[in-house]
Amino acid sequence: MSDMANYWAAKGWEITLVTFNYPQEAEKYSLHASVNREYIYYPPGINFIDKLWRNLQRVIQLRKVVKKVAPDSVLSFMTSTNVVTILATLGLSTPVIVSERINPAQHVEEPTWNYGRWLTYRLAHRVVAQTPTIGQWLVKHTQAAIAIIPNPLRELPTLISTREKLIVGAGRLHPQKGFDVLIRAFASTGEAVNGWKLVIVGEGSQREAFTELIQELELRDSVTLVGWTNNVETWFARASLVVQPSRYEGFPNVVLEAMAMGATVVSTSAAACLIVDGDNGRLVGVDDVDHTARVMLQLMNDEQQRQGLGSAAQKVRTTYAQAAIMPQWESVMLYSHHCSTIKSTVHSHDATIN
Repeated sequence: MSDMANYWAAKGWEITLVTFNYPQEAEKYSLHASVNREYIYYPPGINFIDKLWRNLQRVIQLRKVVKKVAPDSVLSFMTSTNVVTILATLGLSTPVIVSERINPAQHVEEPTWNYGRWLTYRLAHRVVAQTPTIGQWLVKHTQAAIAIIPNPLRELPTLISTREKLIVGAGRLHPQKGFDVLIRAFASTGEAVNGWKLVIVGEGSQREAFTELIQELELRDSVTLVGWTNNVETWFARASLVVQPSRYEGFPNVVLEAMAMGATVVSTSAAACLIVDGDNGRLVGVDDVDHTARVMLQLMNDEQQRQGLGSAAQKVRTTYAQAAIMPQWESVMLYSHHCSTIKSTVHSHDATIN
């Protein structure tokens, strides 16, 4: 969302970014100097009544912001925030476009948000899904008006770097991302003794669990959790393999960016929207340590195949370039309010969208 805000701000649009966090929280993504910032922060609730009250306050405060800004469009990401946003704009003339950022068929929300999605999405002017599969699920379960728009690829540098005996995984240290599978698969290849290293870029709740797993598998000298970074593309440029064993995704930005950097990518079917197995990357089974290890080992020992897959992968730079994808968002918003001059409010769940 920060990339989208920056893209439109650079075109001269008036953008207000609203986030549900407090102003003192470190901002991890840079914003165009002209982007206006609004913060709505209420601590997480401790029980159902408390959560209900806090979300009601979010609805009230967000409605105040929308009325103050008087935007031509409101754009919201992520289920809970989408529900809050639709409720906050009820009765206003402002078109609301919301977007699911993960596959709802595989990611189970709290019952309250599932019901809220069913109740409110049909009231949005458009619900944007990232893939046709997600779009079909949303039509079936919400009866909403759907548009299919894949993620745009942010502007990435062209880095000339020697490919090292390096495997990279990137994303939140969260069960969704499946990095426990990656660590076990790397151990199964036995290639640590031949100088191969595994680096996992990202931060999250499973850091301690992964640290213990690395110690248990005696991989302390060959596996590193490097934490969060704002230039993950430099890791992709160095890596011989980028492995993303996600259990589910919406549209995997990590895979998209790794492919754009010419890396050889191994991923689960969560990236089937981007990877044609054996053509521009490799696909492996979800939670399948043995399959992941076999494919990794094959590629680790076949530099020519890695080069071929990495070269083909770079075609995403054209297919998913901002210049190709962002006009699709603009068409949805233009269609929603039937005018040619847009002043837009974009709204997200928090300051660090993954």
